[in-house]
Parts: sequence; C-alpha cells; structure tokens
Amino acid sequence: MNKLIIFRRPPPRENSKNCQLSIVNCLPCHSPWLAGAKAGQLSSPGYILLISIVVIGAIASAVLSTLLLLGISANQVSLSVQQSKQAMAEAQACTEYALLRLRESPNYPGNVTLDSPKGRCGILLISGTGNNDRYLCTIGISGDVTRRLETAIDQILPKTLITSMQEVPSFSLCN
Repeated sequence: MNKLIIFRRPPPRENSKNCQLSIVNCLPCHSPWLAGAKAGQLSSPGYILLISIVVIGAIASAVLSTLLLLGISANQVSLSVQQSKQAMAEAQACTEYALLRLRESPNYPGNVTLDSPKGRCGILLISGTGNNDRYLCTIGISGDVTRRLETAIDQILPKTLITSMQEVPSFSLCN
C-alpha cells in the first residue's frame, strides 16, 4: 500500500530566517545539496553530470550508428567489386575456351553455357565462317553482375590473330 508522507517544515534556525520548503522532493531549502537553489531549480553537480552523460551517450549512439551504416555500405560495395571482377574473369575464360575450340574445329558454333564454382559464362553463336573474320561474344555472370566481351578475330589458323577484344554494355557484332 502507498503511504502518504507529509514533511513538516523544520523549526527555523538562527541563520535561515526565511527558509521555505523546496518544491523538489519536499526537502528543506537549507539542505546542503540544494544550497542556493530557487524553488523548483536544481543546482547539484550530480544532475549536471547525469545530463552530460545522457548527451554524450546520445552523441556516441549517433556516431556508432553512422559508423555501422558506413561499414555495411562499404561491405556491399566491396562485394559488388568482387563480383564484377569475377564476372569479367568468367567472360574471359569463356573467350579463351571458345578460341581453343575454334582452333580445334573452325566450324565450332558456340552457343554454350559453362558453370564454375564462382559463377558462369556463356558463349553466344559465333558469327562468320572459315578461318578469317570471325566474331565471338561471351557473357560472364557472378552474383547479380553481368559483363560482356566482344572479340573480333582476324585469323584462327595457323596463328590466332585477334583484331580487338572489348567490354561492351550490349552486343553489336554478334546478333
């Protein structure tokens, strides 16, 4: 049960003639920790320390939240860069595979998908016929990243001569 406690004003002391009850915690105004306080106003160093700790805690929480969000963003960017490099490696691997197959059989048509532990690549239909003027397009995929390579081949045998190999946003040589 709750009990109502009523504090009475202590008898006046010789040096505190106009002492009144303080609004805060019903303590007499001549209490040592409220010395010099007006009614309803605290001047204790403990409250200043408490408020300082709360403000510093709020600032520290904001800084910590910002650092966590920056860390998450950096991790996502790092993953995208890693997947992009892996997708390019996949596209280059398919290009090398197709060139080897063309050297074995100049009529190799392509149109193959190869899987690897970290991604996959695809060889589109190889355009052109015979030993000269062939176009090879490959796609490398890793995660959500896709990279495309177009390769213009001047000659396959006896020595393979590549005119150009470039990354493209969409294919123009292989349709």
